Order: sequence, then C-alpha cells, then structure tokens
Amino acid sequence: FEYYPEEDRFLFDPSTAKVFGAGRGPIALAAISALVHHDDSMAWQKAVEEARDAKDGHFRLEFRIEHPSDHRLRWIAASGKLERKADGETVLT
Repeated sequence: FEYYPEEDRFLFDPSTAKVFGAGRGPIALAAISALVHHDDSMAWQKAVEEARDAKDGHFRLEFRIEHPSDHRLRWIAASGKLERKADGETVLT
C-alpha cells in the first residue's frame, strides 16, 4: 500500500484491496479507520500519528478489521515507513 498524508489517500495493490474489501484507491484514511475493530481503534490512531511524527517514520501494528462484504473479522499485520520524496511530498509505503 501507499498512503499520502497530505492528500489523505491510500492506494492499494490488488491483493491488499481484496483484504480490505476496497478498490485500489484512492481511499481516505477515515474509510480505512472505519473498518478497524473498535477495540483496536486507539492503537490504530496512535500508530498513524506516531508514523507521521517520528523521525524514522516507521509504522507497525497488528489490528482487526470488519470486512465490509461478510462482516467477519480479519487480522491485519501492517508495517511501513514514511518517506520524504525529492519534491517534499511524504508517502507511507
């Protein structure tokens, strides 16, 4: 996946889109956050904020989502790194 915080959009590869029950994108952070199980939502928000603020920009979290098509819980192990491109744009990959 790729997340562009300035534009608040995710882009997914086909396999990640299938896991989340979404299209390839763009998808807003709020749409992904809405899928996160309520017991994991605080950890999710904290991890997103820490990735934005951290000098190394690392993101690691295991969380559950409720899949939109069948409402079954899915465990997600996500990791990424916030990178700054030459043009100043940031992206979490």
